[in-house]
Amino acid sequence: MELDLDKAIYLLKQQELVAFPTETVYGLGAVLEDKALQKLFEVKGRALSKPFTVQIPEVGGVHQLADDIPEIFWELAEAFWPGPLTLILKRKESLSSFVTGGKDSVGLRIPSHPIARYLLEGVDQPLAVPSANLSGKKSPIQVSDFYEDLHDKIGAIIDGGMTDEKCVSTVVSLENPNQPLLLREGVISWKVLSGFF
Repeated sequence: MELDLDKAIYLLKQQELVAFPTETVYGLGAVLEDKALQKLFEVKGRALSKPFTVQIPEVGGVHQLADDIPEIFWELAEAFWPGPLTLILKRKESLSSFVTGGKDSVGLRIPSHPIARYLLEGVDQPLAVPSANLSGKKSPIQVSDFYEDLHDKIGAIIDGGMTDEKCVSTVVSLENPNQPLLLREGVISWKVLSGFF
């Protein structure tokens, strides 16, 4: 079903799942409450050991999710956020293991897509946002890529047309800030990022 953005914000706050576009691929959003996160695992058919990327409305939100934040994080966030870069940091102990897959780290991103930004700012809290597809299927760049699989299992689908980048975000681990590690090359190339290290 397609709904307006304010209704989608209401549904997210009610711990429902909402699919929406980012600049990279479509995401499936859930607030960081165990009920919503369990639903996210179930709908995607995802292993509990696999962590979720967390999208935040503004960079200051990192403090409630991560500890021991290195200076290089702030440099990369200033250069590439909002945008298609996911940064892995040491997680706060209070963060649900449903988010982190039992790991000691958490991946964070601020998307640049106006619909994603509107939802995040409206909910005014972090969202777990994996790609809006069943586990094992390709990352969706338009609603038709996942509609048949998900439309009757989630609260809402926001159709923003085809995504701008049509490619996943780049993922960099800063768990050891002296040795940043490229985990996935996406929109932003390692060549561009390596200039910061």
